[in-house]
Amino acid sequence: MVREKMSTPIRHKPSVKGTEGLLARCKAMNEQQLYASSAAITSFLISEDARSTEVYMVNAEALHGLGEYLRAAEVYKQAHECLSEAEQKGEEGAKVLQAMAECYGKGDQQRKQLATLLSIPEELRTVRVHVEIAKLQHRAGAADKALSALKSALDDAPLAIEMIEELVWAGQSEEEIMSHFRCMVEKGWLLDFIRARVQHAMYDYKGALQSYKQVAEAFPENLEVMSGMATCQLHTRDVVGATKAFERVHEKDRHYLDRMEEYGSALKATGSSAKLNIVGYELVNVSPQRPEGWIVCSMYMECQEEKELALEYAERAIQVAPRSSAALIQRGRIQLDAEKYDLALMSFREALGIAKSIHAYQGLVRGYIGARRVKEAITTARESLQQMPKNAQAFKLVGLALAQLPEGVSKAKTAFERAIQLDPTCPESVLELVDILEEENKLQESVEVMERFVSKTESDVAHCRLGDLYLKLGRFQNALVSYHNALSAHPGMEAATIGLSRLEKAMKGIDPDGDGELEKDSYDSMGTPSTPRGMDVMDR
Repeated sequence: MVREKMSTPIRHKPSVKGTEGLLARCKAMNEQQLYASSAAITSFLISEDARSTEVYMVNAEALHGLGEYLRAAEVYKQAHECLSEAEQKGEEGAKVLQAMAECYGKGDQQRKQLATLLSIPEELRTVRVHVEIAKLQHRAGAADKALSALKSALDDAPLAIEMIEELVWAGQSEEEIMSHFRCMVEKGWLLDFIRARVQHAMYDYKGALQSYKQVAEAFPENLEVMSGMATCQLHTRDVVGATKAFERVHEKDRHYLDRMEEYGSALKATGSSAKLNIVGYELVNVSPQRPEGWIVCSMYMECQEEKELALEYAERAIQVAPRSSAALIQRGRIQLDAEKYDLALMSFREALGIAKSIHAYQGLVRGYIGARRVKEAITTARESLQQMPKNAQAFKLVGLALAQLPEGVSKAKTAFERAIQLDPTCPESVLELVDILEEENKLQESVEVMERFVSKTESDVAHCRLGDLYLKLGRFQNALVSYHNALSAHPGMEAATIGLSRLEKAMKGIDPDGDGELEKDSYDSMGTPSTPRGMDVMDR
């Protein structure tokens, strides 16, 4: 009889070979985006061997893929600690630190992100690391350090035109930026394109438009050039031309997304709400992970007076792109319109931390004015002028802020005049200046300012305002023409209709304000006496 051999229990601790096989499988699952499975299995492997850098790296990659960025950052930190001192100072250590910093960035931990990137030895920093350091130092207010990092990046990637905006924000002039690229570029069209990008970043839209046009002579169908020109047209108040230009871009490539929230602004300005709805739907379908479509949908809901839905779509844009200045500004505008000044100020401050844009400054100044925080409005407006000394909108903001104080009206008048010199088609500066002149009883001078303005641009509000001034001076025939011009531009305009009613009374020798029901200025474009200057209209 053969005695049966007893089997010994199998221990389930994997061999080294088994661990390597599992780790290889987990790496493959990360590549296949099966992050949950990889994260679960590697968590056991970490428990088995808490000193394996490779296991930590695979686990961190899986957590990153799951969107658990701060957990991933901590695991990358453990991976880095497992390296030898020599490895920590070498390429392997730099790779781990860069991955860790990326996680801190996505987890909205900018200070930790910057500290991690700065811990990478200078000689091992890639172009991307230098650029990220520059952006973070810029947001922290360290412009000199940001500029140093950008120059290091340009040494390694001399044609990285995406750094132009950062160079501008770091305080570089147009000529300083162009001198760098001029040394590297021979082709004239590329220099013109770079100049256009520099001017665009400096909010010199007129100059940028001319530079884009020069590039368009050689590349008329280039989408970068077409969308750049369209944006410049929009911001130089050629709304109809901008709308047509964006339409050509959209028709040429319906998957093109860059600057398409500006297309939404153009459609909104022209009152094309049905088209706005279609474009927003199409953009979201192209990529729901990009903010442009959600921003356009938010604009459409504003047109429909659906303020809560407009805010929801703006929040969705921020959710998919937390660092989108345009999305934050859109949310801020909605909050400002709802007179939620504290919330609006938070949105605009966050947008300004991402990009020093005139739109973010404008929102902050208006928010401070609405909240009756005039000193902060003046400080912010002056900061915008320091950043953009040749920008008409910045001078306008200084004027708006100063005009809130009786003792600041004279300086506000000077600021509005300077804004009009830089941009004669700036409606808000013109209307504010006319208000001040009227308060000073300089009616003829205010009429001359308005006449120059309406000769350059068609504006229903401007024609109506000019009609009010003519009526006050007793120039009834001129007033009649102005009110009809306003109604031609905007049929059914209530302010113009009221103006005609007042004019009819005046022509019959009746005091148009005698019944006490009509205000001195019937049009509603500059708000009511209880409304601070400049708070009724938000530039789009």
